[in-house]
Amino acid sequence: MGRQSQSQPRSQPLEGLTLKQVTRFLELLCKMGLSADDVKLILGVNRSYVQLATKIAELAGGEFLFPGPRLNNLLPTLSQQAATISVGLEKFGKGLGLDIDLMRRFDLWLDKIDFSALETAQAINDCKVVIAWLGDLRNTVRFYQMLVEDQRVAIGLSTNWFFTSFDELPMELDATAWQGYGTEPGIYIAEGVNLLDNWDPENGSSVDQARADAEGKEDYFLASVEALAFYATADPELYRLQDGNNFPYYAMAGIRSGDDLSESPLSCYTYNCRIGFGSGFTKYVVSVFASPSLRGVSRP
Repeated sequence: MGRQSQSQPRSQPLEGLTLKQVTRFLELLCKMGLSADDVKLILGVNRSYVQLATKIAELAGGEFLFPGPRLNNLLPTLSQQAATISVGLEKFGKGLGLDIDLMRRFDLWLDKIDFSALETAQAINDCKVVIAWLGDLRNTVRFYQMLVEDQRVAIGLSTNWFFTSFDELPMELDATAWQGYGTEPGIYIAEGVNLLDNWDPENGSSVDQARADAEGKEDYFLASVEALAFYATADPELYRLQDGNNFPYYAMAGIRSGDDLSESPLSCYTYNCRIGFGSGFTKYVVSVFASPSLRGVSRP
């Protein structure tokens, strides 16, 4: 019998498995503590494990939460987010120009809302986020940036920021962002926040493309403050997972920034162990950034 031709196509590693079997298989792999590279080797795929698991999660109706217990333990509940916001407002409210009466009103709002009744399982591609809207975009973004900065100590980050602070950065909401926050301070809950959306580690993606794809979609918005708010109240270790290959940095595509508003705010965990904020041109196609999205925002 002759030798088999080496040009014959390989069989697919997941061929013949049902969706439920694939989901259980992935769950087993992450419980074993395998790295993303290990999983890709076993499955015989070139795509990142995050993308593969996320796609399967979508097909399975969200039953599979990437990537198992370790990551999910880093995702804050609504109650945990509210507690972090309360402490942050007490610590930074005065510096942000909030008067005592408004700070007390925030305390009353946060105390009155039964967040436990609103809890659902948090997943990196489908989570709820408590938004403390301070009445304008700049102050709200600055508040959450200060929360992130305050929690850096937990993972030993440098006290120096690279790029720029948002203090002096011109910014406004893009048309693809949720527009309902208004000028009055209040507590909101963003739903269906997907921190992995519009991320293409193989071919790259741009904020401009994410905005173009978002136009005309119902119940779909690009994140402005929502992704930043989630990271600001999550376990700081979540930032450590960012490497741009297996877990993306993020652009706030729902915000236009820069002198001519041709940029978008960015955040990433850098090679020298710093959480960086900056602003980048929306036309650039990059493979390491996501442009998170959400389904909508409500008042609790």
